[in-house]
Formats: sequence, C-alpha cells, structure tokens
Amino acid sequence: ITANIYTMKMDGVSDTIQVYRNRLLSLNVTQEENILVKNATDIVFRNNIVANGDNGLSFATVGNIIFHNNIVTGVDNFAMSVANGTVSIFNNVFYKCQVGIYTDNAGLVNTIKYNLFVDNILNITGAAVLDGTNTQDGNGYVWGINDPYFVDIKDYVLRDTSPLIDAGHPDETQRDIYISGNP
Repeated sequence: ITANIYTMKMDGVSDTIQVYRNRLLSLNVTQEENILVKNATDIVFRNNIVANGDNGLSFATVGNIIFHNNIVTGVDNFAMSVANGTVSIFNNVFYKCQVGIYTDNAGLVNTIKYNLFVDNILNITGAAVLDGTNTQDGNGYVWGINDPYFVDIKDYVLRDTSPLIDAGHPDETQRDIYISGNP
C-alpha cells in the first residue's frame, strides 16, 4: 500500500482487527503519519513493513494494541509514538529512523521487549525505557555489505548466522515464520 497521506487510518475502532503481511509505504507528501490509530482497542499489527513517513505509526488513546514481528524503517521523526495508550511492542526491527519509539507515559506501554533498534538517531525517548531483552546497535553497517542480521534489506531474510535467530520472544505463540518473500 502506497499513499501520500496515510497508508492506514483507524479512528474509533473497537473490534478485534488484525493487520498483517503488508508493505506500507508513505510518500510523505503532507508530513503526516504513515499509520494513524486513535480511540481504538484490540488491534494486532504483525509481519508488516512500514517505510517512510513523517512518523511511522502514531497511537493515541488506544488500548490492547499488540505490535509484533514488524519492520519500521526510513521514518523522518518517530518510528512509533504512543500517547495515552496501552501497547505491547515485541520482536520488531526499528532502523534508519530519527527516533525508534516515543511515549509520553512509561506506565501506559506494557512491554517493549525483544526488539532490534539499529542506526536510529535515538532508539527511545520520552518516558519509556528499554530493558536488556532489546538489542541496540548504532554501528551503521546494516545498510552495508557487512550486515550481520539480513541477507538483504528488500525481503529481510535473516542470515544463517544472524544473532536475531532465536533471540525473540520466548513464547512460541508469539513467533512467526518467513513465508516466500512475504513480510
């Protein structure tokens, strides 16, 4: 999905919705969020590639949002911002963004675990903190030839020797498998 403004906007959604296996590309014409979710509950984002945008994802006044196994890249400001909401964030890759995650209240973000933050100017800002389950890397080689994580950054296939293999959430139900070039 490619868009000039929002690739996806949800306002007032309270049904169980799953958003998965998408490539969401913002052309960033109006300096808006790539994905905007507000006044919403019970949404699962998994196995998506979110690229570009003024902000990658913006969650405002949300509850029970689960964001896992996604890649967010090339965002001008915040890869993800959470304002007044409950979001679980795990098994994601945030890279080449100004800021990985911003939240205004650490108590409202349930979990930020098992994520890779690489080549962002800041990995996290605001009230949230990263624990030891997250990997932070600022060496600048993910886009170069010596990338230790991915074979390429088009399909995001992990190298056989990638330190990300088996480094995700320990609960098997929270893991996904790679399927023929799909995110």
